[in-house]
Amino acid sequence: MRILYVEDNEINQALVERVIRAKQHTVLFREDGEGALALLAEDPAIDLILLDIELAGAISGMDVIKEMRSRGDARPVVAVTAYAMMGDRERFLEAGCDQYLPKPLNIVDLLALLDEYDAELSARHDGDAPAQAAPPQEPATPQDAPAPATDSPPPPPREAAPPDSPGAASATAPEKPPAGNGRAPAHEENPA
Repeated sequence: MRILYVEDNEINQALVERVIRAKQHTVLFREDGEGALALLAEDPAIDLILLDIELAGAISGMDVIKEMRSRGDARPVVAVTAYAMMGDRERFLEAGCDQYLPKPLNIVDLLALLDEYDAELSARHDGDAPAQAAPPQEPATPQDAPAPATDSPPPPPREAAPPDSPGAASATAPEKPPAGNGRAPAHEENPA
C-alpha cells in the first residue's frame, strides 16, 4: 500500500514511518497542504492519506480534504490530529475524512487501521469488494485507551535484517553492553 502522511512534525513522521514500514508499506511525506495537493494530483497510486489538520503553510488539513473532495478524489483520508474536543471528530468526518485518529497516536489503533485498509485494498484488487471508503470507527482516545496487551506485537526493530544474515540482531533481546564502567571491580587487585 502507498500511504501519504501529511504532517509537519518530524517526531510524528518518524513514529508513523516506523510503523508503516514495519507493515511493509510505502510511505511518502509532505509537510504542508500545498505539497500534499500537488502530489495527490500527480500520483494516483497513493492508496491512503493520513492527514494532520494543523499544517505549516497557508492551507490547513481541512482545506486539503475539501479541495480533494471538490476535485472528485475519493481516496480514503484519515484525520490524524491533536484536536480531540467534543465535536471535532464529527467535524472532520463531515468535511470528508473517512476516519479519525487522535494524537498522541495509539499504535494499536494505527496498526488496526493499516490492516483494515490493506485488507480492503486487497479485496478490491481481487475483485471481491466494490471500491468504497471504510466506515468510520471510534478509535481509543487517550483518556479511555486500554493499556497495551501483553500479547501485542513488539515495536519494529530499527533495522530489519533477515534472520539468517550474518550480524542479524536477535529477535528475543538486544545485545547488552558489559556491565560497569570498563574498569576492574574494586574488590579485585590490578597488578601494577
